[in-house]
Amino acid sequence: MYSKLYLTLFCYLIFMNLASAEQGDLISYEYLDELTHEEVVQMGMNATGALTENNPDLATIIELYFMSVADQRDLDVYKVIYESVDFYDNPVQASGVLIIPKHEHYVCEKSFSIYGHGTMFDREAVFSRPNNWGYEFFLPVLLSAINTICAVPDYYGMGDGDGFHHHNTYKTNASSSIDLVRAGRQLCDILGVPYNDRVLPMGYSEGGTNSMGIIKMINDYGWQDEFKVRFAGCGSGAYDLSGEAYDFIINNPIYPTRQYILYLLATCENIYGNLIDEDAGESVSNYLTSPYDDLYTNNILTQNGNTGWVAPYWEDMFVPEAIEEVKQNPDHPFRVCLEKSNVYDWQNPYPTYMYYCTSDEQVPPSGALKTRDVQRNYIPWFQFWQRYKILALDITLGGLIPDHGTCALPSIFLQLFFMQNNLGLSCEYTGRTSQEMKLTTTTGENIANKMVYSNSSLDLTQLMKENNLQSVEAYNLQTGNSYHSAATKTINFNENGLYLIKSVNNANEILFSWLFKMAPDYVNTSDYDPIMTNPMNQSTKIDLSLLHETVNQIAVLDKNGHEHLILNDNLDREFVELNRTKSMHDGEYTVEIRTPQFNYPLLLKVNSLADQKEFEIYPNPVENVLSFKLSDIRSEMIYVKVIDVQGKVMIENSLPSKEVMELNMENIAKGFYTLEITNGSEVLSKNFIKH
Repeated sequence: MYSKLYLTLFCYLIFMNLASAEQGDLISYEYLDELTHEEVVQMGMNATGALTENNPDLATIIELYFMSVADQRDLDVYKVIYESVDFYDNPVQASGVLIIPKHEHYVCEKSFSIYGHGTMFDREAVFSRPNNWGYEFFLPVLLSAINTICAVPDYYGMGDGDGFHHHNTYKTNASSSIDLVRAGRQLCDILGVPYNDRVLPMGYSEGGTNSMGIIKMINDYGWQDEFKVRFAGCGSGAYDLSGEAYDFIINNPIYPTRQYILYLLATCENIYGNLIDEDAGESVSNYLTSPYDDLYTNNILTQNGNTGWVAPYWEDMFVPEAIEEVKQNPDHPFRVCLEKSNVYDWQNPYPTYMYYCTSDEQVPPSGALKTRDVQRNYIPWFQFWQRYKILALDITLGGLIPDHGTCALPSIFLQLFFMQNNLGLSCEYTGRTSQEMKLTTTTGENIANKMVYSNSSLDLTQLMKENNLQSVEAYNLQTGNSYHSAATKTINFNENGLYLIKSVNNANEILFSWLFKMAPDYVNTSDYDPIMTNPMNQSTKIDLSLLHETVNQIAVLDKNGHEHLILNDNLDREFVELNRTKSMHDGEYTVEIRTPQFNYPLLLKVNSLADQKEFEIYPNPVENVLSFKLSDIRSEMIYVKVIDVQGKVMIENSLPSKEVMELNMENIAKGFYTLEITNGSEVLSKNFIKH
């Protein structure tokens, strides 16, 4: 698989004296090997063998997919040594790998992807050592094969780097990742490889935490201009290390990877040095019983990779009094250390997808769900649509994914899919031999290569006619079910899951698409509802003024995925009106706002007896005077506010309560507003439009 010739070109570049080197400076690079397109495909087949061993048809489709998605050119792999920083920003040396697509003539600038690997206990088990290019190495190879420059850090304290590796500590992991991109840009300048300022971080397990840490660091350090984050993929990370992950471990006496606890103990002591008071005669034996204190010192602290000696029950390795002290004291230095490593609680402005498996025995899925909710709540109401860009996705794939280890592959698959949609430059696909198949629903919506929130029936008659298709096959990788269609049949996607779709045209060309269908993921709209009258009686308006994307289609679907209303025209307006159809009975519906790359689901309630009179406003839209009335007046004075889309109070007044109250709107600009009234202790609000 690998070239045995190992071009021993060892190109030492000394940019400056190490004492004056800057963070991210390239110290040296070494050409390791070339990976051909055929080798990349074979690596993919080896990696997916467990998923396809009992399904030869699916194996064939996945192999063809790899051949299709991977650029036809070969890849060059370089080992890089570069300047980075430790936890306290002191200069240190770090190492990693850069995988660069080979081109005779580079036709466009390439984005950088970053792959963060999972936990390694052997500092020599990293990818800068070619003898470790096994199962997981396929994942960064695939990221590079879709025509990105993939940066793969060994992490601080691993490979040729200085220091002791800090397990799941985002600061040192993220620093070594970001600095590798900086060094990679310098190497690309030497090699004549053009690049842009886009970065796409992704990773799995500890690498998933690292991916979240990278975008947090870019945001916190003000590096947004240097690194343009298009998308971040985070697979099964311990984002809330001191909360969800801590509880998951501490309450599970047979936690399977007990060595993680020891690694965290070593990490916290290495960083803060406050767990063991050597001046008071303390040692690691204050935490660990014999012989585990010596085994810890000889194996964990030396990072030699030997963890086969850990006890079946993790508590058996620890002094009972030490465990109890950690459990009972939330301010214990160990607990504080974990808290400082959290990456879930911050205002995240980037599209971020967190992938998890419910069968994960090492990392709790609740961490991804908590991170999603906390980060969404930071987003102000006037950026409502951005909340949908922070997702937590279950990729358990039915019974195919039994544990943490096997969850890695579908996680990277999905990160790959979404990364392709966020590269931003069509020329980054140079070298492909096949085309993307455009699948459309019966209503004309293009659903190829995207996520949808509804059950969609695909009528392939027109599709097959226009594309001269012989056949279409669709495999739900989550359930294992397959769907086949001839020219006159319809494929019904009635299941949620990740679909890999293949079609063959009359010229025997293979075309691929993917579709990830899931149940509607409504975000909290208590502070702002873009559906102006909800519940709807006869009609309502959708506010699109805050969505800065092209809208292709708006659809209203019931819980079974049946489409009751489709709007295709005049969608470039700020406000679009929905009129109730005869088929829409009382109940809950999903309004899908469909853009080229996303479906935004909104919850619409339809109620013929909706309590419209409790708080009624008219006319809406309004030009001069807005009237409103209450069915139940509970106060002598009604406190009134008119608020614009930025949250600014435009009108604030107190009115004597009476049957009909009025507000003059002549002096406010055209646009979308919220009328908020206080009736006694009750606060009510409705949206309206000023014409």
